Amino acid sequence: MPVKRSKRRKKVKFKKITFKVSANQFSTLQRYCAKHDLTSNKLIKKALKVYLERFGPVIEKHPVKISEKQLTIFDVGADESDAAAMA
Repeated sequence: MPVKRSKRRKKVKFKKITFKVSANQFSTLQRYCAKHDLTSNKLIKKALKVYLERFGPVIEKHPVKISEKQLTIFDVGADESDAAAMA
């Protein structure tokens, strides 16, 4: 009987972000991390998580502006009378 192979896990993708902080901000960050037993990466990730959980739904609800000249060729049944009039 053939042996079943387990499914491969989906590879987790990470993106790298870099930014600059002043020397004063960096020293403050290091002191805060040392006092609260955190690393700078953990602190930044937690802050981003809280921010995105709070404001993420607000950003998603923001309507996307579409130009009046935008084609609607992929809309099913969109203004079929206009298409028939052009023919």
